[in-house]
Amino acid sequence: APAPAPPPAPPEAAPVTSESAARTRKRLGITVEAAGAAPPPPWHDWRDGDLEERVAAALPRGGWPQPTPVQAQAAPVLLEGRDALVVAPTGGGKTGAFLIPALHLVIASRGKRKTLVAAPTRELVAQLAREARRWLGLCGSDLVVATPPFTDAKAALCVATPQALLQCNIKPALLVLDEADRLLDTEGGLLKAVDALLAKGATTRALVSATAPGPFMEAAVAALAPARCVVRVGTESDGP
Repeated sequence: APAPAPPPAPPEAAPVTSESAARTRKRLGITVEAAGAAPPPPWHDWRDGDLEERVAAALPRGGWPQPTPVQAQAAPVLLEGRDALVVAPTGGGKTGAFLIPALHLVIASRGKRKTLVAAPTRELVAQLAREARRWLGLCGSDLVVATPPFTDAKAALCVATPQALLQCNIKPALLVLDEADRLLDTEGGLLKAVDALLAKGATTRALVSATAPGPFMEAAVAALAPARCVVRVGTESDGP
């Protein structure tokens, strides 16, 4: 008997233009202010991200069947290697906006491209570490998520308060400051420990926040690389 005919190839997606990307952002309530080159287009689904296959397969199983608006825009910015200030309301998937790129980087590189995450409180550090371990487990990875005192040489993702994270002897591919608006000093500048973290030489840096008051915006934008992107979801522009 003749061999069955192969299934028809799926139709090719229409090329993404700046106009179609702008329409997607408007529909999702995303605004992007990019210094330098134009920002990457937002993702429609996980396939758009060319993510490591185990990460892409785990996301729907773990509760993210498709990108939330903040994930759709912030993740491709970070995976492009650009610094980002990410502002979105609580409950919109901000953790995934930086955790998905972190998972891709550490798994695709077999732990060589590491991530550091700073958070303002020990409670949030513990919560983020649990979430990162859950996702690495869903990805079938045996890479380690470390919290202080950072004694495991296999650690690929380290989470701590800013001062404690300075004890971690890693030059990260990705440095994340979560709830970054809470990491200001009394004069409205970034805490000295945060400045020291930003000076660690991370390839890409992300400041993530639910709010963006003026003094924080000024300090955050000044701390990022010139080719930064400011990604907002569901918020009004109130700063640079």
